[in-house]
Amino acid sequence: GQAVEFVKDQFRHCKPILAIGAGQELLEKAGIEVNGDDAALIVATVSGAGKATAAFMKAIARHRNWDRQIDPPPV
Repeated sequence: GQAVEFVKDQFRHCKPILAIGAGQELLEKAGIEVNGDDAALIVATVSGAGKATAAFMKAIARHRNWDRQIDPPPV
């Protein structure tokens, strides 16, 4: 339960999120929809972790994805 709430908070605060492999299940439990439009929400298989990690590092450098900001947050 705490992990789900943590991920929801990170999403609401427009923070970058990286989910690899089974981490996608955590996003589903948190009610976060992965649609590919969010540059700071990176989802990958274990075999694609290298490219996903590079994309995540770029997203962290931007600190937040303000394009995700909505009021009220959907999650």
